[in-house]
Amino acid sequence: MCAGHGTVLTGESPVMDNLPSMLLNASRRMMQSEGYYSVHDEKYGYLLTEDRRGFVVDEEVAPVIREIFYLAAEKELPYTEIAKILNQKGYETPMMHLARVSHKKRTVEATEWVASSVKRVADNTAYIGYWYKMIDGVRMKVEIEPLVGQEAYRSRV
Repeated sequence: MCAGHGTVLTGESPVMDNLPSMLLNASRRMMQSEGYYSVHDEKYGYLLTEDRRGFVVDEEVAPVIREIFYLAAEKELPYTEIAKILNQKGYETPMMHLARVSHKKRTVEATEWVASSVKRVADNTAYIGYWYKMIDGVRMKVEIEPLVGQEAYRSRV
């Protein structure tokens, strides 16, 4: 019941039903505007710093990322072949790895590397030092420590 009004909140109001989501989005926007990153910003190969104001290289998987770019750029292997090599070597998929080490609780669906997961890594500009994200409708460039050089990125299959 609402205080003093004798009405019961039923949850049938669109505003009330969306209130938790609206509050969460407002909180997320405020944190972003103050320079904080969320768990949704974590990339395979990078982890949030403890203060959530930046990222550190995940040294456990940085070599895997470099190997993907080497196999794509230098060896000119197709993504399907790269996926086979990564699976043969027993490397965790990005989803498996992030479920184990990141701040965000994730469910693991992809337990094997496939061409599309290799392509997602190869196409991600984070590995050459930046990516873009939207903050309050504005496209912002996020700079980060690169894991591979520009040439390896441009030369990938």
